[in-house]
Amino acid sequence: MQDFLEVRRQVLRRVRYAMNTIALRNDSLPPEGLFDTAITNGLLAIVSYDSPGAELDNRGRTLPATVLLQLAAESPTIQLSAVDVASLREGLDLTQPSRHGRADDEFAVVRPDHLVSLEDLDQHPALTFLDIADGKTFNECVLTAFSEVAGEMLPAGPKDRLMVPDPEECDECWRPTFLPSGWDAFGGTSSPGSCIACGYERTDDAAYEAAVSEAISRAVSRND
Repeated sequence: MQDFLEVRRQVLRRVRYAMNTIALRNDSLPPEGLFDTAITNGLLAIVSYDSPGAELDNRGRTLPATVLLQLAAESPTIQLSAVDVASLREGLDLTQPSRHGRADDEFAVVRPDHLVSLEDLDQHPALTFLDIADGKTFNECVLTAFSEVAGEMLPAGPKDRLMVPDPEECDECWRPTFLPSGWDAFGGTSSPGSCIACGYERTDDAAYEAAVSEAISRAVSRND
């Protein structure tokens, strides 16, 4: 059974990494908050992907970006081989005065080389979202990311794929991210299942009632 809460966290980390990196690229806002948000969410997504649970401290809280960078640089299971970790660490150090209200000038502290290193994180399979997010709104990015994950959760084998319907529109959040568990007794898709975006779960009883209702509606329509 998938941990849908972690799926949702990963989707939002991916989106926030990409959108804040793009805002940095476009020089549309002061850079320090964007850089910190982008690198923290990007690293959380990567560490959680490569080493699940390593992104948390002993109290279950997510680690800060500085610790995540150190962890990623030292762990053999976390893949950051194409990323200039030293540049990212320097960028974090330089943004601290602005983030905490100690800056005494208006000059941007995030340089082009810091942005390049941040963009290089997108090569990791936990992210790969910069091109997708460019030009989209936050809601559009979230919908795209959730829809992509829903498609990835379908069985890969052709025979297994026939046993599972496509993702459907959720009754609660209206995103196309509800995953029916199979076909119902009448050949429809009103089976139990879960929405990976909002967490809505269709119970056995609710699924049966919906399946009967839809079967009756189809029969009435044929007779009209």
